[in-house]
Amino acid sequence: MKRFFIFIFCYFTLLLNAYSQVVSFERTDVEGVRADFVTATFTFGIDIRLDSIENCSNVAFELIHNKTKYIKYSEMKVSTDWGDPGVHHIVQPAVDTIADIARIIVEAGTGFPADSNSPNNPKVIHLEFVVCPNAIHGEVVDFHLEKVRATVFRDTIIELLIPITPKFSYKVHSYVDVWPGDADNNNIVDSRDFAIISKYLEEPKQKMRAFKRNPTSTLWKSQKAIAWDTLAATYCDCDGNGVVTNSDHLVVVYNMDSTWGATPPKVKKQFFEENVCFLKDSKILHLPVYIKQNQQNLIAVAASLNLQKIGINDKLKVLGIEKSNFFRENNIFYNINKDSSWINFVITSKNRGLEENYYANPVCYIVVEKLISQDIENTCDILVEDFYGISNSGVINKLEQKQVNSSITEEKQDGLSISYDRYNLNVVSSDYMIQKIKIIDYSGKDIDEYYTHNYDNKLNINHLTKGIYFVIVILENKQTIIKKISL
Repeated sequence: MKRFFIFIFCYFTLLLNAYSQVVSFERTDVEGVRADFVTATFTFGIDIRLDSIENCSNVAFELIHNKTKYIKYSEMKVSTDWGDPGVHHIVQPAVDTIADIARIIVEAGTGFPADSNSPNNPKVIHLEFVVCPNAIHGEVVDFHLEKVRATVFRDTIIELLIPITPKFSYKVHSYVDVWPGDADNNNIVDSRDFAIISKYLEEPKQKMRAFKRNPTSTLWKSQKAIAWDTLAATYCDCDGNGVVTNSDHLVVVYNMDSTWGATPPKVKKQFFEENVCFLKDSKILHLPVYIKQNQQNLIAVAASLNLQKIGINDKLKVLGIEKSNFFRENNIFYNINKDSSWINFVITSKNRGLEENYYANPVCYIVVEKLISQDIENTCDILVEDFYGISNSGVINKLEQKQVNSSITEEKQDGLSISYDRYNLNVVSSDYMIQKIKIIDYSGKDIDEYYTHNYDNKLNINHLTKGIYFVIVILENKQTIIKKISL
């Protein structure tokens, strides 16, 4: 019985040693997950190695692959592991178009008989292939070896080994059809496309390889694009410039409600909030966002706003974005990230004709809530980034960015709340309706006068020069309240 177990142990030891002698393959053009696929119009390289094979002087095999219509052998590079001069032979592929296979015969070695000085675990050869533009996206290219023989020196005897040869495959990334604006590729352009674009706005650009469309257009038609490392991001590049930015949001606006193929049912649940109306409350403040240049015929703008100094402030909490009168009629789509440090937003005009933009008005208001009850005097730095606009002809332009420094001051007395910044004056009464608001300068000169019958009033004071002013508020109970403001 003891002899039997010794025999079994020796048998499996020999079996393990035999099966550990393998041919391995290593991609040299890319790393990580990219090594799982090949990309149209690019070359890819493979190092073929012998593992756990010592004192090898020669190896020969046939390399076979399918998809011969678009996978083409390009060149070989000799391996220095075989020494100088080394021997490398390669026979140009024999292509069987009926079976769709290409057969490449390879031989490499030292050029000398095997001995104890023959190389251990040598790299056999490096082969390069090109993926033609006609490659079909999503197909799989299979490689395998046949008739593998290796000559080795073992215990004073020259032997012929047959190593294990595993198969290997690569998925093909090639041209896909992109419909500008259909960022989630579900056959329809709607507000859900804003959400998927916002997802890839936050993806580090170095994590994926991206490609520009050529030619590119915002027109509603199918356009060819090479699939990015992450396929879903390919469709998010709505303007085709090779980067996912806020300008892609604008293409969604431009082609809103367009469909192709089988039209899917509309889904009411949306990632973005639309046209939210915030409660009228003395704790709610509105911070304006402006752009500098006077560009006509815009139908939408998109931007990212850095709210870090607001979002993490223990006095203020970001609630969202509220529309202004920048467009006559508009919709707002926006998303606040998890830590309230950024907002991505899109403001669209309902009027697809020529739109005259009111640049004296802010693009929108960032709405924040006071988290403390006492008066606030705070400076909020709102950094506007990635600012784009699209015209009614589909042309996208980068808008001039403007950093807005909004000094917020609020006072409350007798049920009346007055808050202001450099651009707007908010007057809110919790008890009585406001009948009239008057602004005078420090010398007593009348500057502005507004007749109103509202509890909540928002006035544009962007035209006022820096200085001290007095706000006179007359309530419906004939009470007059005077507040001093400093701009």
